[in-house]
Amino acid sequence: MKNKIAYIICFLMLLSIITVSSTSCTKAQDTSNEVPQDSDVEEITSDTEDPTDPKEVAVTPEQLYLEKIYEYQDMYGKLSFTPMGLDNYEAPRGLIYADLIDFNSNGENELLLCYSGTDDYVVEVWSCDSGEMSCVYEGAPGEAHEGPNNAIKITEHDGKSYICEFSHPDYLESNFQLGYEFFGFDGDKFSSEKFLVTALDEYCIDYEICTWEEYYEAEKQWMSNPISIPIYHDHSSKEDTIAQTIDMLGG
Repeated sequence: MKNKIAYIICFLMLLSIITVSSTSCTKAQDTSNEVPQDSDVEEITSDTEDPTDPKEVAVTPEQLYLEKIYEYQDMYGKLSFTPMGLDNYEAPRGLIYADLIDFNSNGENELLLCYSGTDDYVVEVWSCDSGEMSCVYEGAPGEAHEGPNNAIKITEHDGKSYICEFSHPDYLESNFQLGYEFFGFDGDKFSSEKFLVTALDEYCIDYEICTWEEYYEAEKQWMSNPISIPIYHDHSSKEDTIAQTIDMLGG
């Protein structure tokens, strides 16, 4: 009889253990199927976002322009000077000019650069659109006369700024002809918009012979408020302009 009672007690104890284990497993399964609360989702999201990730940070035109200036200073050197053998003339080397100009008057500046690595001077204009920068103009300083008179020339017409290129064409009969070609920016690229040629008593506008009066009127319109940046003169002004441009860009 005692053995039978002991057997019954053991059976009941075993049954209670099995019941408790089954209940614990069911709760664990229910918990795993629960939908996370908003606070849990926020924690997961905040843990995966990295506000310092460069992909998440917008790059401004100012940053890109500043990087281009530093890149050219590293590549070609900072502004320096080499004696030319002429009185009071020194040939600038390295990045010799950097300025911000809104060529198409849309409220956004373009970056005007001039540099020299060897003997040739290059003028470039860089534009920034949607976080990407591209070179929209490449030319050379104007050569109205040979030697130390080369200059970068910027003019205004109808509220826009233009790069004026000098040339010596042969459209007219005179031996000495001086051409002025004006390049404007349309937001995508620079293109020639006006071409003037003068030679003693002969004149030409956009490849057509014209009178002095017609030429003079066109010259007044397209030569309005000219800015001339001489290559071989006024070095301190070029140094100041580079420093001011870097400062404006946050450098």
